[in-house]
Amino acid sequence: MLDDFLSCSRKAYYRLNKPELAVQNKEMVIGEIVHSAIEKYWELIPAACFYAIGEIKSRVDGDKTSENFALNCIHNYFEHFRKHLTYDGKAEVKFKIPLEKDVFIVGKMDRVDAGNVFDWKTARTPPTNISNSVQFAVYNWAYKRLYNATPSGVYYAALTNGKLIRYMETPAAESILFDEVIPQALKAIRGRDYPRNGLFRKACFRCSYLEACTGGGG
Repeated sequence: MLDDFLSCSRKAYYRLNKPELAVQNKEMVIGEIVHSAIEKYWELIPAACFYAIGEIKSRVDGDKTSENFALNCIHNYFEHFRKHLTYDGKAEVKFKIPLEKDVFIVGKMDRVDAGNVFDWKTARTPPTNISNSVQFAVYNWAYKRLYNATPSGVYYAALTNGKLIRYMETPAAESILFDEVIPQALKAIRGRDYPRNGLFRKACFRCSYLEACTGGGG
């Protein structure tokens, strides 16, 4: 929601109040399938591939290009990332941490393992730096509060090319996030102030709420 708020206030409104209006594009569906395959079969490549193929056939009409992309992501996971995981690790770690009296920071980390946080990503063009990422700043903050320790590493795991991109903690950026951005978001939510400013930030492209936003769906 915080990422949505920064890209477009109205998108944050839909995520909070009308999430059922979201329309997934093909890449979102493939990403969801790959995530599920890795979560369910994190140590069994044949099972992970079999699951992904079956899901793509039923949800993406057996699109061969999509199938090849998903299988490439899964193979990259097993080749580059599986070695970092242990049997004591946990998938889909949810957290709900109090921030204020009636406010919680809520999220979910794809994998927490041996002091590390991994987030599986299927973006076709991974970033080179995530130090100003809201998502990874929150993961870093959340890990400290969940485990009373500093994480060994917080990583963007790029399934498209097998690269691990490490979050480098930046106190100034985290201070701005928690002291300025989040209070601003809370003020907007409480005041139901959601202008469609994403139009001027190029946030409409591939927005899952575009149809609802521009078609009179609220």
